Amino acid sequence: MEDAVPTTRLARILSMDRCLVACLLGTFVLRCAAAAMGVMIQFYFEFIDKNIYRISNTEGGLVIAAFFAAELIGAPIFGAWSDRHGRKLFIIFGPLFGAVAVQITAMTTVIWILIFTRLLEGLSTASNAPATLGYISAATSHSASLRGRVVGFFEIATVGGMAVGLWLGGRMWDLWGSPATFGFIHLTSPAFAVDGLIYLLSLLILGIGLRETHG
Repeated sequence: MEDAVPTTRLARILSMDRCLVACLLGTFVLRCAAAAMGVMIQFYFEFIDKNIYRISNTEGGLVIAAFFAAELIGAPIFGAWSDRHGRKLFIIFGPLFGAVAVQITAMTTVIWILIFTRLLEGLSTASNAPATLGYISAATSHSASLRGRVVGFFEIATVGGMAVGLWLGGRMWDLWGSPATFGFIHLTSPAFAVDGLIYLLSLLILGIGLRETHG
């Protein structure tokens, strides 16, 4: 019986460590998808301006600003809710919101809908980032040194994912940026739909790999 408690505690710690690996990997993939979306929307503006209707720099700036406005307003709200209702739910809301946003973007060129999709993208980050940091804090509560290392890896996953995503967005646009029809569904830019698959991969990693912790 004396060995049972330390053994149980060790198993719990090892389980949380595996969850942290999933958390970091899911974050990397999510940042790839988000950065790819961010760079492709710029290419989309150019396509719309040349082929469909004139889109001003002011309108383009408004679409981009919608992302940051949603993140700014949503982050403290989602962060508080994640502490209260569980962090895993709000972590997986991130790739879910993003997947919906890119699928809508792939099928429309209407400016106010593009603003809406960027708002969804902002809510994706607002939901995921605070909840992820809270999750890391709770999951590493047994070790301050582990927390420092994991936070460092989280930053690497975030910045590295964005860097890869910027390249990936350009590559996907080169391959699938032109309009195409699949069955009865017309996509103005299939590249966004492909990006949705990256969001779904992140959702799969985070949904399966994390287990809830309230710290």
